[in-house]
Amino acid sequence: MKKIKLGKLVMQNFKGCTDRTVEFSDRTVISGANETGKTTIMDGWLWLLFNKNSVGETKFDIRPHDIDGKTINNVEIMVEGTLTVDGKEVVLKKVQKQIWRKRRGTDVTELQGNENLFEINGYPKSEKDYKEYISDLLEEKMFKLITSPQAFTTLPWKEQREVLMCLVDDVSDIAIAESDSRFAELVPELEQASPDDIRKKYTKALNAWKKKQVEIPARIDEVSKQLVDIDVAERELHANYLREQIADAERQYEDADSAVKEFDGVNDRILEVKGEMRMIYDVADRQLQEQATEIRNRKDSAHEGFHESRQQIRMCELDIERIQAVIEREEAEKKHLQDEWRAEKVKEFPAYEELPALDENSLICPTCGQALPENLRKEKFADYEERKKKHLADYESAKAAFEVSRKERLAQITEKGNATVADIKKYQKEMEQLKADLEKAKANSIRFNKMESGAISELDKLPLKPDLSDNQEYEALQLELSKLEEGMKNMSTGADYRSQLRIRLSGLREELSAIEKEIASADNTKLENAIEKLQLKQREVAQKVADQERMIDLLEEFIRRKMNKISVNINEKFKVLTWTLFADQYNGGMVPMCECRYKGTLYSDLNNGHKIVAGLDIISTLASLYGVTAPVFIDNAEALNDFNIPDMDCQMVLLKVSDDAELKVRA
Repeated sequence: MKKIKLGKLVMQNFKGCTDRTVEFSDRTVISGANETGKTTIMDGWLWLLFNKNSVGETKFDIRPHDIDGKTINNVEIMVEGTLTVDGKEVVLKKVQKQIWRKRRGTDVTELQGNENLFEINGYPKSEKDYKEYISDLLEEKMFKLITSPQAFTTLPWKEQREVLMCLVDDVSDIAIAESDSRFAELVPELEQASPDDIRKKYTKALNAWKKKQVEIPARIDEVSKQLVDIDVAERELHANYLREQIADAERQYEDADSAVKEFDGVNDRILEVKGEMRMIYDVADRQLQEQATEIRNRKDSAHEGFHESRQQIRMCELDIERIQAVIEREEAEKKHLQDEWRAEKVKEFPAYEELPALDENSLICPTCGQALPENLRKEKFADYEERKKKHLADYESAKAAFEVSRKERLAQITEKGNATVADIKKYQKEMEQLKADLEKAKANSIRFNKMESGAISELDKLPLKPDLSDNQEYEALQLELSKLEEGMKNMSTGADYRSQLRIRLSGLREELSAIEKEIASADNTKLENAIEKLQLKQREVAQKVADQERMIDLLEEFIRRKMNKISVNINEKFKVLTWTLFADQYNGGMVPMCECRYKGTLYSDLNNGHKIVAGLDIISTLASLYGVTAPVFIDNAEALNDFNIPDMDCQMVLLKVSDDAELKVRA
């Protein structure tokens, strides 16, 4: 299998990245608040490969902008990616430059567009050669399907179905038909055509025969209106004579062969008794099978419920651990705020200290050593008094500012403390709900386990075949059958004499039949023959319609068997997903579809985290199908818990929203 890994990505002047280098490992977590550049990294990677962003757009702004949102010109945009392909290092580089040209006859330059430059392992390449290299490395559509958890599920359902069909091992129509005797008559046709072509053939034939079926009754009615009454008295006299002869022979047959009639009656009764016994057995067998099916359904439902309960227990326990850790952090924060509030509360502003008094030296001239003149001494004292007032005013101002600051700080701490207490109560309430959910899940686990064990015990107690020992009607019929069979051993069939009588009666009846046909067909022979042919044709056409409908039903059942086999084959290749590829219609037919479920829940009803898990399961399967792995970028990965992330044989990059003001990369 080809393995493609991203070791390093360097971006310069790409969108909001002035200069950023990101190192990748087998599992890299990139986190930060919104608009810190998580998606920009994915955009840079896809622009380097396919000239597109993370949502598949080719026209998007990659140039940096200043603080006012204006485009920064005259800078090169560069993205360089260091990859390993099956252990061999490959360096891809893409640079975009602006093209500026002077307007003719002026010194004014104008932007004429951009040009992209490409390198592979340091060697310049044309755009055509670069794209061919990327395509040979990994075709774009395939790349999307094995690197984005959302790529496959956003395809139209028909395209999804086509991709899934590629996962199916070779399913031979002939092999399926030969495995079940019901489909034996389909084998010769399946050797020449597909099931769809065969269905078209029989549907076309059915429509043609139904059209004929509608036409025949009108034709019979038209011919019947042309019949007329005819005098057949002479033929009727001869027919009456033959009827008397037949009646006389039948009386002789009855008088001479009462033993034969008794034998036949007993034999007929034996057949009736056996038929009634078979019906009783079939009803009991059907009831037994229905009972077994009902118990198996309960067992399967309980088994599924048990495993879902165990999963819910695990999730509740993990959530309880998480909430407990949050509560402990919040309690620590509350204690810290309480200590901080007390410390702030006891703070006091320093006591006022008087300005030092004027000493005698300040009133003596430093030059001559004599006392200062009176006017200067007054100035000194006046200046001292001003400084003294200012000193007191500065102290009082500083003290007032201190009190305001302390009051504001206490209010801030109190506000944070109240918010922390509210959060603790909220998390405690959530903890109570989780504990209740945990107990409910544990109770469900025990209940489902008991239900499954009970169903298994019921299945073990069911007999392999119906027990009719307590069925009085069946026992009575069995006793009657024994007596009838024993009585037949001593009865005479009178076969020879009865044979002679039958030969005579047969001759008389044939002659009477011929006379009656002559009477019936006197002048209406052609018309009646025409009616008879039309009626025969009507029965033939009805049979043809039934034959086509039967073949279409048989083919639908075959296709259903085939699609069930294909569905099982496909679903075996996924770990947590199941796929429904067709739906039954009310008329018994099928319509193609492609519906994804995660542990029984429709994909469209999943939360974001489970949709990502489903997408990763699809990526694992498709990577095995295509024989290649590449870095999987998981956006909005904060929706995933660590235990939800499956082990995958590929590199994974998780983009998570966090409270970090700056982007963090953990490789």
